[in-house]
Amino acid sequence: MRSMRGTGAASVSVSLAGTKASMSPTGVEALPSPRRRARVFHMKGWLLLLVLACTPALTFGQTLRCSDKLISEGSTSHELATLCGEPAQIEHKTIYSDLSAGASNVVAGSTTEIHLEMWIYNFGPNRLMERVWIQDGLVVRIESLGRYGS
Repeated sequence: MRSMRGTGAASVSVSLAGTKASMSPTGVEALPSPRRRARVFHMKGWLLLLVLACTPALTFGQTLRCSDKLISEGSTSHELATLCGEPAQIEHKTIYSDLSAGASNVVAGSTTEIHLEMWIYNFGPNRLMERVWIQDGLVVRIESLGRYGS
């Protein structure tokens, strides 16, 4: 914009993309503060970053690093024991699953036993403890316990 000095105009008002800017008789342009719009975009940017950071944890299974190799879902319990060593604790659980739920060709009340092992690894005070779920000799889930080992 040009200065309006000497033109005899007292004040000029210009519209810029839905906002109004005005020019004083001294030629100094007064624009609305861009801080409000920047702050809204800034908060939206952080929200987008947070969602993107959490997405991999929600959509992909976790992995466990042992001996510079990765253990992931589908690895065998033999591979896990070979690379990570013996766990600090092993828990055995049996889950009874109702096969007739949602199936039309199965006798009502039919259940099956699912045997699970939960191996808990304590890698020391500098790493988080990990729980590995094993079913039929395969790793089916890896989860961090959220606390450091001892």
